[in-house]
Amino acid sequence: MSKSAGQIVSAGDDVVLPVFVSKSIIFPSTLLKVTGFIKTFKLPEQLDEARFLVLKNETEGKLDSKLWFVGTVCSLEKKDNAYFLSGKSRAEAIKIWRDKGVLIASIKELEDISTIGELTGAQMPILWGCVESIRLFLKKWQEKIPKEEQELRKLIAGQLTGIDVQRREKEIIYSLPWHILVNFPTFFSLEFKEEMLKTDKVVDRLLSIVEKLQQEVVVSQYTDSFTDIDTASPINLEPEENGTISE
Repeated sequence: MSKSAGQIVSAGDDVVLPVFVSKSIIFPSTLLKVTGFIKTFKLPEQLDEARFLVLKNETEGKLDSKLWFVGTVCSLEKKDNAYFLSGKSRAEAIKIWRDKGVLIASIKELEDISTIGELTGAQMPILWGCVESIRLFLKKWQEKIPKEEQELRKLIAGQLTGIDVQRREKEIIYSLPWHILVNFPTFFSLEFKEEMLKTDKVVDRLLSIVEKLQQEVVVSQYTDSFTDIDTASPINLEPEENGTISE
């Protein structure tokens, strides 16, 4: 299965990303509150040959989540013969280094603070509709997962079980994988995603996405593209005979 230009690839608890110079990289985002975090890192010089950025999860105990649940917007750009990584996220970057032509960022997940009191009774009907959309979305996605992708099958099965048990409980609003509605380029523009991530208000994010969905897309129309994004073969980080990293 071919990988796309913005491919996010899971490798256990690590995530491998292509290096984009002067372009933004969007990580999948949950719609929980973003902990304010903006840092700029000066990376080693002469990194033109570095093709990938590897995020290593240094959270104590690794938690139960994978890195694709860590919401962040980050960019990597070149200035004065050096690279700068900046981001606003729910993950704290501890350090960044280079290893065999690959940039590696060590990160720590930050705890979310749920504020269920923000959701009012008047807002709940449309949110329940979103919950049901995600449930159906996951079921369709589950049908398309290749048999060999056992880890992904288990992840989605677990999400579905949780939704079925808590689908009418207010707390579920804060634990759903909302990023599946905003993670794919066929859904929303980069500008819309960046704008959405500027606010830490849960309701503002949810309603802006719902409004956008109502205006532009029907979720079920895009299920064919999901496996192309999340189940593509991992990037080969082993150098080839010519010393380069294969794509």
